[in-house]
Amino acid sequence: MRNHPLLLLPLFFLPLSILGLAGCGLKGDGTGPDDPIDIAGLEFSMLSAVLQGELRGAGQAMMLPGGPPGCLTISPFEDADGDGVPDDADFVYSASECVFTLGNGFGTTSGRAHVVDPGSTTFGFTETLSGLAYTVDVGASEDSPAETRVRTLTGQRVVGGSPGHTTLTQNVQVTYTVTNRPSASASETWQAAFSPAQGASVAFGIGTRLPDGGTTITGPMTWTQSGNTVTLALTTTTPIWFDPACESPFPSAGEVHAQVLSGAPAGYVRISWTSCGGQTEVDFIEP
Repeated sequence: MRNHPLLLLPLFFLPLSILGLAGCGLKGDGTGPDDPIDIAGLEFSMLSAVLQGELRGAGQAMMLPGGPPGCLTISPFEDADGDGVPDDADFVYSASECVFTLGNGFGTTSGRAHVVDPGSTTFGFTETLSGLAYTVDVGASEDSPAETRVRTLTGQRVVGGSPGHTTLTQNVQVTYTVTNRPSASASETWQAAFSPAQGASVAFGIGTRLPDGGTTITGPMTWTQSGNTVTLALTTTTPIWFDPACESPFPSAGEVHAQVLSGAPAGYVRISWTSCGGQTEVDFIEP
């Protein structure tokens, strides 16, 4: 196999809540700070940004939305069966209040998630996303101009399984825009499963995070940009692992492959994490 030079994703998007606000710029072969590889007319940096953000957030998508008071409004919060999941509630994010600062810019979260508890005898919940948008405004630097990046999610997630093996079925549409680049969209229909470490289990509640454990993801994804569509198939070669002792919002370990099925040259996108606080490594592997 032959791979393009290693691509490192700087942490341009930082987490605001357990929803997993993530994205990235992509460094290419050293000719510039945002030097995308072109596969079938697509900007690889944008594709990999969405892949990385969605994969990083897949585990926490199995938990309820979260955020600080003022940023997140929950209405109404009634939990008849006491399982930590509201019976039927809107989680609304305010763009004016959900603001975080970056070294050279700032970001916001906006939009709505609607959560429904399927009942006292069923583990999990259904979450419907309505224009859940993560926006980052990055200031100009010596190497690149100022730009705005917006990742917007619409669709549905169904969480089920059990406290010892929690599952996620995701049918979500993503739009991604970056200043002065062709806009792109993705359709994700995949499944994820979380297995907690020995002695741990999943429990729901506002602000509750996943315990120590690993997440696997499989399923298709389509990516459309500039009139071209690429179909990918995701597989997990090493479970995505979030270490509760690690303060970084990014995984401490894990590797996922997105195999090209059609619309682009043969190969796969490889996304991996190897240490607490380490950079996400992304590259395109050709046969």
